[in-house]
Amino acid sequence: MIPAAASAALLVVALAGCAPDMAVTGGAVDAAAGAATDPNAPAGVPEVCLDTFATALAAASLDDLALLPPDWPEPVTGSTLCVTSETVGGSRESAEYATDADAAAVLAHFEQALPAEYAAVRTEGAFGDEVLTGTAGDVVFEIGTGDGRFSIDLLAE
Repeated sequence: MIPAAASAALLVVALAGCAPDMAVTGGAVDAAAGAATDPNAPAGVPEVCLDTFATALAAASLDDLALLPPDWPEPVTGSTLCVTSETVGGSRESAEYATDADAAAVLAHFEQALPAEYAAVRTEGAFGDEVLTGTAGDVVFEIGTGDGRFSIDLLAE
């Protein structure tokens, strides 16, 4: 049997191997979320992000995402940006949020808020869940949800 500490270390290594070419940052956008109070927590990472996003190691900013269109709407109310990431070369980027909103509310918000020319439609995601996909110029996007979270994934065509 593998000791718990070794199992945890193996899990971190395994998860890190899932996206070896991704650079990750994490932190706050929603000032209401407040900074983490745990003295061992990464500086600038809101407390709401700590349990859900183990990769939230520093303050995240949408300014780090070159593929995000300038007219991209604000997130659903009650959301906090926790992590941004990009592949080497910047052909794929993502923003991950903690939220109090349920999946239906997140998708409905973006359906209404996204410009019509993005042609956003609900489709079945890779894991059978509902996602919102569309195209913004030469960028394909997908908005996916999870328990207490959602992500915006961007891919340069």
